[in-house]
Amino acid sequence: MDHLIDYLRREYKIRTDAELAKMLGTKPPAISKLRHGVSALTPALILKIHEAFDMPVKEIKRIAHGK
Repeated sequence: MDHLIDYLRREYKIRTDAELAKMLGTKPPAISKLRHGVSALTPALILKIHEAFDMPVKEIKRIAHGK
């Protein structure tokens, strides 16, 4: 999932994973677990990304899977 995290940070000029977590209303460990493949991208997190960045869900899933 680091593709998605890196994309969001680069595209929206977010400096840290902690800052991204704050924007998404989650805790930094959740982003870290996602980045390192410890946890999967959940529907709830997809919705938070969609709402925070106005990204289509299909695009979020495409980026998350490295396509």
